[in-house]
Amino acid sequence: MADRVKLVNRMLGWAPSLCDALRTTLAEDEVAGNIENFAGAVTVPLGLCGPITVNGVAASGSFVVPLATLEGTLVASYSRGARMMNLSGGCETYVYEDSFLPAVQFSTSSLADSAGLVEWCRTREGAYWWTSRGPAALTSFR
Repeated sequence: MADRVKLVNRMLGWAPSLCDALRTTLAEDEVAGNIENFAGAVTVPLGLCGPITVNGVAASGSFVVPLATLEGTLVASYSRGARMMNLSGGCETYVYEDSFLPAVQFSTSSLADSAGLVEWCRTREGAYWWTSRGPAALTSFR
């Protein structure tokens, strides 16, 4: 990490004091797999949204969601959405797979329709695209 900070200093012509903000108590091995080219950490304001009522297979109950952001009114906006969800009975959830793949968003009218859509996609595209062995693995290093 120290070598990366020195590189930033050299590339940008920064005075060493300008990189003081990157100093952190986080160790590189603590964030391995969560960030590439780790050079430090910064403070970001944290707001709380909720509670949100969740009716799911893996999680059910009332949850408060932490949101780290510098965008003004974001937490208030999410909190209004959470209130509307709660007034309509909460949200139904089902986790199909724990992974990240940038993709289009589909909306369905029910959890059952969502499950049907996932199954329909899987039978047409093959399981390859729904796993960590998919396209992201071709460009990601772990």
